[in-house]
Amino acid sequence: MKKVSISVLIVILSIAVVAELSAKPSWHSSKRSGLSSDKISISGDTRPQPVYPTPEESQIVETSVGQMFDKSDEPSNRVLNLDDCIRLAVQRNKRLIAAGYEIDAARSQLTEAKALLWPVLEYKYRMAPVPKDVDDAFNKFFEGEVTLFNSLHVGIGVPISSFGQLHTVKKMARGGVEAAKVRKVSTTYDTIFQIKKIYYGIQLAKEMIKLINEAVDGIEKKLKEEDAKEEKNMDPYDILRLKVFKVELERRLQEAGNNMELAFEGLRIQMDFDSDVEIQLDSYDLRPLIHKMDAEQRYIDVAMEHQPNAKLLDVGIDVKREQYRLEKFKLAPKLGFGFFADVGRSVGFIRGLQSTDDFNDPFNYTRAGVGLQLSGNLDFHGSYAKIKKARAEYFKSTYERHIARRGLSLEMKKAYLTAKRMRENVTRSKKAESIARQMTFLSKMNVDMGIGDNDRYADALKFVLLTRGQYFKTVFDFNTALAEVERRIGAEKYTELISVPNMSEHEFFNIESAEDTGFEYYDDDHVDMEGIENED
Repeated sequence: MKKVSISVLIVILSIAVVAELSAKPSWHSSKRSGLSSDKISISGDTRPQPVYPTPEESQIVETSVGQMFDKSDEPSNRVLNLDDCIRLAVQRNKRLIAAGYEIDAARSQLTEAKALLWPVLEYKYRMAPVPKDVDDAFNKFFEGEVTLFNSLHVGIGVPISSFGQLHTVKKMARGGVEAAKVRKVSTTYDTIFQIKKIYYGIQLAKEMIKLINEAVDGIEKKLKEEDAKEEKNMDPYDILRLKVFKVELERRLQEAGNNMELAFEGLRIQMDFDSDVEIQLDSYDLRPLIHKMDAEQRYIDVAMEHQPNAKLLDVGIDVKREQYRLEKFKLAPKLGFGFFADVGRSVGFIRGLQSTDDFNDPFNYTRAGVGLQLSGNLDFHGSYAKIKKARAEYFKSTYERHIARRGLSLEMKKAYLTAKRMRENVTRSKKAESIARQMTFLSKMNVDMGIGDNDRYADALKFVLLTRGQYFKTVFDFNTALAEVERRIGAEKYTELISVPNMSEHEFFNIESAEDTGFEYYDDDHVDMEGIENED
């Protein structure tokens, strides 16, 4: 009785493995600027070496307006690891540069609020024709009997006190500056997370493409062997089935290649490189991070204290409270010191002036004054309504902050539990792969001794391929989950709460140590496919 080719089963399983590629990492896009075309190599160093800003060092996070990335700072050898990619993204990413402008805009508002004791100069100059006879001004003007009049008004005011209004506005402006800084920190963390997700995604795609390529090569080799034989060992239906599967795999392979190219383009965008800049990874090996996490509650506490979104909630409450106070302070007047000077001159003599006119001569005068001014606007009805509105918004924001903080705590808890679960999944998937290899070894040995079942051997090979693909997907999920935890608490706090044990991957994940032999079971030196098919 003929046996179905092992290659058929390999192809069937390969399609299942290719489905893992559907879980593509997302990439955030931003507009790019120019950079000279060159080749850049990126190594696979995944050690936790944060070289980017922290919330406690917001002055480092801030990018001054107009301060762009200096190309002379680039390494001369142009060999970059993951941390270098993060550094370049933090320095060059357009979203972060835009966030720097937001900080400068907030600081300008703070400068505007510091108006106390700063003099304000008011000036006004007028030049116009005036009639020479004010007794018949209308007719004389249109008859052309006019002369030229010039006037200049200069006033200088110095705010002395606003009875709490300017002080409150300054506190609100400071809150705006702090909010802009926190938003830039949040954008920085998001950018770092995207870089890591893309980086690990490229490694995952490369590993999966390798699996598919080896399956396609096995099918092509088997088809050529069958075409070269005069007496076919495979059923014509199975041969056609192999060809259909090969076409499907090639389609999936092209799709995977396109996705990986998109990932590279996303990496260029994050680092603000042109599309013609060639980027390659020195190592495409996807390996799990050896990070040991602390207790769950510590992560939640640190996130509530240092997470940018949590800080934004506090800043928002402070601003709402100051807005409420400001509306009450608006009922108070404003006190200032002022000086003014008015000068007016006409070119010719003007008839008909009377002593009742302004300063006896409205067209030729010099006057000045100095003193205090107290001004205000009392609208009790409108002011009371605004105060009630500000009070309601302040109380509303306090309740919303309470709910939002609980939501942030829940998100941190979810990120922590996901990372812990992904670590266990890495252990499970690695054990599953180890078991599949043992199944392959035992079934192959039984076949060689003539007591085995070829179908079982084929199933064992199928499980090896499936578990191998699942292992890579799980490693990607685990590394990405750790990056999500880091995004929520910041790089500095993340480094404090995790440890990097001095142990191997197999020791850390509590799995049996074994050499990574890849797909050696499919090589001719290890598997005699033709012999298996011809055995009874």
